[in-house]
Order: sequence, then C-alpha cells, then structure tokens
Amino acid sequence: PPGGSGNRSHDGTDNYGLLVDSGSDSRGTEGRVLAPIRIHQQFNATPEQIYAAWTQADILSRWFFPKHSWSCFVVNDLKPGGLFHCEMTNTEGFVHAFKGTYRQLDFPRAIAFTWSSLIIDNSMVRVLLEPVDGGTLLTLTHDGLKSSEAVQYHIAGWTGCLDQLNQMVALGMG
Repeated sequence: PPGGSGNRSHDGTDNYGLLVDSGSDSRGTEGRVLAPIRIHQQFNATPEQIYAAWTQADILSRWFFPKHSWSCFVVNDLKPGGLFHCEMTNTEGFVHAFKGTYRQLDFPRAIAFTWSSLIIDNSMVRVLLEPVDGGTLLTLTHDGLKSSEAVQYHIAGWTGCLDQLNQMVALGMG
C-alpha cells in the first residue's frame, strides 16, 4: 500500500501516497458500466478523524471540493438510508450538485453511499479506512460509471478532493 503526502504522477501510479486505478477496461462505450475507480491514499490522522471528515457536514464542507478556491455546502442525514446533498461551487459560480443515500456507516472503518449528479445516476462509492503506522490508509472505490468521460471527470474530482482533505489534515483538521 502506498504511503505519504498525496503527490502523484500522471500515469496513475506514485510513490508518495496516492494510487489511482480505473481498471483495465476504462475506455468503454456509452451506457456500459466500466471498471470501478480505486484510489488509495494515506493520511496522518486516525481512522476516527478521517471518518468524521467524511460524515460530519461541517467538516465535510471544509474540504469536499477538488480545488482550493472552490466552496462546498453539505446537508446530510447520517444513518443507513439517510440522504445527503452536496453543492460544490467553483470560482466562476457554477454549482456542481450531487446527492445520494448512505448504504453503510461502520464507524470508523467503512462508509458507502450512492452518488448521483448531472452526468451519472445512482453509482456507488465506498470508502474503507484502515489503521496503519502513523495514520490511516483510505481506499475509495467508485463503481457504476458508464462513460470514459465520467471516469476521467470523477478521477480528477476525487483526487482533487482527497488533496483538499490531506491539506486540512496537515493543518490539524481545523
């Protein structure tokens, strides 16, 4: 498993903390479900802290956007079957809205939820948290994407969001 600060190379591999894998068949045709995205990143925080960052709306709103200059508004009903709604706003004022339903909440090890937006409906995201020396190894899997465009868009989005989380952790989660 990778470890470190979250820097990565463009080919999807790195030696610094983040590994992105969209499977061997991520170029499919429109409408066909492609191989899931898997992202691994180590954080210098406990699984309990990372779990809270993913589940508490006030903390989630401080990092859940792909670029530092963006903002995020989150509302969630934290229970299995509970709904969440997120609006990321970019610097031009465009709002990227997402919604979903929590399917699994296993403190402090796992979170699973459906993910729907303008470009994808009812995909599934799983976040697994494993304690490791010095912190937590996070594995994010996003399944159910149906176009190579959606895969690339979500790889960029998830890696950007995890970069923001890593920066928040480095600053003491404050």
